[in-house]
Amino acid sequence: MSNNGGYIKVKKINISSSLRNVAKISGGTIAGQAISVITLPIITRLYGAEVMGIWATIMALSYIVQGVCDLGITSGLMIEESEAKVDMLYRVISSISLIICICSCVVVFPYFKLMRGLPVEDSILYSFLVGMYAFTVKQVNTCYTWLNRYKKYNTLMLNPVINYVAVAIIAIGLGVFGFLKYGYYAAVTLGQILTVVNMKREMPRKMFCIKKKYFKNFIVKYRELVKYQLPNNCVIQIRDQLPSILIGSLFGDTILGYYSVSGKILRMPVTFIGQAIGKVFYQTISEMAREGKEIGHYVSRNFNRAINVAVLPVLGLCAIGDIVAVIFFGAEYSMAGQIIRIVVFQTFFAFVITCTQGLEIVLKKQKYSLVSTICQTLLLSCGIYIGYALFDSIYISVLLMVIFYCLIHVVYYSKLFDVMNESFYPHIKKMVLYLMAIVVASFAIRYLCSWLIKLLNIQVLEWFKVGW
Repeated sequence: MSNNGGYIKVKKINISSSLRNVAKISGGTIAGQAISVITLPIITRLYGAEVMGIWATIMALSYIVQGVCDLGITSGLMIEESEAKVDMLYRVISSISLIICICSCVVVFPYFKLMRGLPVEDSILYSFLVGMYAFTVKQVNTCYTWLNRYKKYNTLMLNPVINYVAVAIIAIGLGVFGFLKYGYYAAVTLGQILTVVNMKREMPRKMFCIKKKYFKNFIVKYRELVKYQLPNNCVIQIRDQLPSILIGSLFGDTILGYYSVSGKILRMPVTFIGQAIGKVFYQTISEMAREGKEIGHYVSRNFNRAINVAVLPVLGLCAIGDIVAVIFFGAEYSMAGQIIRIVVFQTFFAFVITCTQGLEIVLKKQKYSLVSTICQTLLLSCGIYIGYALFDSIYISVLLMVIFYCLIHVVYYSKLFDVMNESFYPHIKKMVLYLMAIVVASFAIRYLCSWLIKLLNIQVLEWFKVGW
């Protein structure tokens, strides 16, 4: 009995410790996001949509670079067996990342100068920012992985807070003093640098390595990561960032700015609710799979619950997304509000997908995910171009993106449910019915608000054009 009691006690302690660690990191993320939500309206009013659009392009290119600049071996920091070699692996990753990020400055310069037709000075600056931001983002990810290995959760908890506080203070400060063209770029980059400085307090002092033998040894040792993880990272980043690059190239930086800030609002329900549900879901189905239990019924039940949870935020954004955008970002962002009301249907699927994250890994069907990612990249790009070439309309472009995104994920999840011997048809039927109901209800809400505004003669709200 005493042994069993001791086992139960140890297990409870482990679970409690794990929950505390998750709470620390989640708490830091929520605090950082809250700071961003509070200060973003000030920042968008100071800098305007064009600056936001230019930064969205810089950030999109940076994320593609940072996705490949480590050759995919950052994951090796978690699986390296020799403690003595972990520090050297970190230095090798940092050195490779720096070299590739410097080279990326040269590679992206023709994009800004030739494809976007920007002046040489701006092209040089933006190219430098791409390399600089890519390196700092990769350093954040690399240091995060290193600290996660050694369970330095107190340090990790501070990352989002430091980043968002720094961005807010620097961006608003520089904006107030008149640096309205480059102030925001400096603020976001410095936010990343300060985040790295925070983590480096717990990291090895040496950051780089110049001995070729260490490069060769680790690349050979983790050749499987180079062979498979690197292409996967590359495809995912291209899928996620190509829409921003295409919209900026075809429609211009101002419209890209509207698209970019609309995404910030649409990601809120996914960040605050979906990710928390998804972490618990992934941990649960992983444990069930290890114990040899069937996960199909559990997955189906939680997929259904995720649909139910997604309805309320999606309905709210569909009904008054344009009002939210104007209140948050200012009157010039009314177009961003219209984009929100279209892309919110993609967010409906994204929320459900986030709530069921990790399913393809547990089912060992990562190839399905790879095929889905490639199809999304191609079709979403086609949707943007068709909307531009045939209609010259950002609204048509994002509408086609939403349609292709939803169709691809319906097929993708149908295949995953087939693997579990579960039918996906009831979920498709429910989502379609809910989306139709959301459209009808959103129009009803808008016209009800319009009627009340006219009835009560609330002139200040006429400015929002509710009911149009």
